[in-house]
Amino acid sequence: MRISRREFLKYCTIAAGALGLTTSDLLKIEETFAKVGDGGPHVVWIAGQACTGCTMSLTNSIYYTDVGSLLLNDIDLDYNEQLCAASGDRVVEKAISAIGKTMVLAIEGAIPHGDDANGNDQAEFCTIWTRTGGVIAANSKLGATTFAGGTLVGAGSATFTIATGNVLKAGSELVAGTIIPDGAEVTSAADRAAMAAMTPAATFRTSGTGGGGSNVLNTKVKLTSDRTTAGQIKIAGGTENGRAGSTLAATSQIRTGSTVTNSFDRADIEAWAATVATLPTHKVSWTDDGDGNPYILNTSALPAPYTNAYAMFTGSREVSGPLYLATSSIIRNGSILMPGTVVISGPFTTAGTDQNFIDPSGAKFGYMVSGSAVYLNGPWSVPSTKEIFLNGDINLDPLNGTGTITIGGTAKTDKTMLHECQLFGTSAAAVLCVGTCSSFGGIPAATGNLTGAAGALYKGYVKAGRFNGALNDFAAKTINIPGCPPHSDWIVGTIAYLLARNLQAFPPLEAYSRPLDYYGMYQCNAGPCEWRYNQGYVAIDETIYANPKPAIAYTGPGGGTIPIANVNCTKNSSKLYKYKWANTSYGKRAVGCLGAIGCKGRKTKADCSLRRWNADENLKYGTGWCVASGAGCHGCTEPTFPDKVGKFFNFA
Repeated sequence: MRISRREFLKYCTIAAGALGLTTSDLLKIEETFAKVGDGGPHVVWIAGQACTGCTMSLTNSIYYTDVGSLLLNDIDLDYNEQLCAASGDRVVEKAISAIGKTMVLAIEGAIPHGDDANGNDQAEFCTIWTRTGGVIAANSKLGATTFAGGTLVGAGSATFTIATGNVLKAGSELVAGTIIPDGAEVTSAADRAAMAAMTPAATFRTSGTGGGGSNVLNTKVKLTSDRTTAGQIKIAGGTENGRAGSTLAATSQIRTGSTVTNSFDRADIEAWAATVATLPTHKVSWTDDGDGNPYILNTSALPAPYTNAYAMFTGSREVSGPLYLATSSIIRNGSILMPGTVVISGPFTTAGTDQNFIDPSGAKFGYMVSGSAVYLNGPWSVPSTKEIFLNGDINLDPLNGTGTITIGGTAKTDKTMLHECQLFGTSAAAVLCVGTCSSFGGIPAATGNLTGAAGALYKGYVKAGRFNGALNDFAAKTINIPGCPPHSDWIVGTIAYLLARNLQAFPPLEAYSRPLDYYGMYQCNAGPCEWRYNQGYVAIDETIYANPKPAIAYTGPGGGTIPIANVNCTKNSSKLYKYKWANTSYGKRAVGCLGAIGCKGRKTKADCSLRRWNADENLKYGTGWCVASGAGCHGCTEPTFPDKVGKFFNFA
């Protein structure tokens, strides 16, 4: 039996007592359901040559949030081999459904790549699943079908008669059997270069036959004068594809009949209406749009001059959700329209329309830029031995060409770690390399390996920025989170930073693309070390030194301050390097820096000495770390690990 989200939540409300649900629980469920479709962000976590320790670290998160809250409230984890194992092959389709949406690719484990001395493809050393070849990315529109999620094309092909507004979105995987019609606009220069390099080679011309193109803004536009809309405009909101929302300048007029999808936007309009109403009954109302959602603006109850005309926001407002402005609405000077805004009145060749007003050149709508060859000069087929991961959209319009588009598919085959990382990385907003193996190759890439294993950007120690890894093309959107395994705080904290900024900004990174918040200092400087800064020469000093952490202000969710332990523990011991292995007179602790017996803390960047492991509750750092055990640091967060960090232990 299938029920709607509304029906399910109504049932939960009625049965809340029996289910043990609080109001907060219901809100969490509502938020989770609201993420279905364009929500998210979606996370696809692919594991290659790895021990699964990074996944286990994620599941033990507690400092920022526990993993249950993270998955319920913050992200949509579409795929993780360990956490989704019980779902079998179906979860592969779920992973593919994230392609084309706002998505983060998390990579765990090293990636075999390149050819060996005999010319054999080393990528075959790591296959991660079996699926068909051929993917249509989410939000593509072909024929009369709009693909809500990324979709696999089975063996054979799927043919669609092209219609106005059809588009094949970035992230799609085009394999043999794909035929793109004459006049299709290939928006990405990288895609055009790839097609032109194949046999048969694609050729391009500088204009379409009918001046068509996309009616969706692909760059931000700031209006320099007022505009009364000639047709409907769909304003991109902050929850639309995880981006920052468009901003409507103060006194912009939202006409009756506009659809306001977000409750915060509706509340702002209601607040404005309350300031102009002369009686309590004078207020805006919301009528049903036909699917049970009362979102359409009705101003008939307002006093003149607003009756049956328009409403406004209380001031300049960044739109929270998609906003469909009705014809004759007014967008004021200074308003900012973000990418994803749909300007329906067109096409560009029609004088005086909204598109022509916003951008007379048409370039911001994906139209031909003068002198650029972007339209296919005749139909083109993907060669049988090749494939393309689209970096940009392919716009289809019957004015520019005729006929159909055919999307090829292949029989199910094993897919390598390298291949799938390239596929998902093409449309990902960010690539997180979780663990030293995916960051630098780690143990799988150590001397003697036969698989060509590497990290995404680096294989072992090379100069920062000199990429020799498997996924160098994604350097601009990759964050390395090394560690064997990395601390759960480093993983979740990085995700939290990205979420807080709608994936529009990365945390500050150091030379090897590691977040400075966690990898900005060497171990010996990041926090107090009970060996380097040991003051314990009498029994009372030893008890004070049990948990040597200075006061740290915590500014995350919940606020609060982490308690101070011992501010005096950061002094260098006068007996540094002495009594390396001896016990104290009362037999409690060995004293002296462990560097002499192999500790790598002085050349390892990470905050383990401060953060530590095994926190017992939220908002508290942990209780121990490698050095605290007397084993010393092994340098696992460094690109030199394990081959060039030196011996783990030195012996007298």
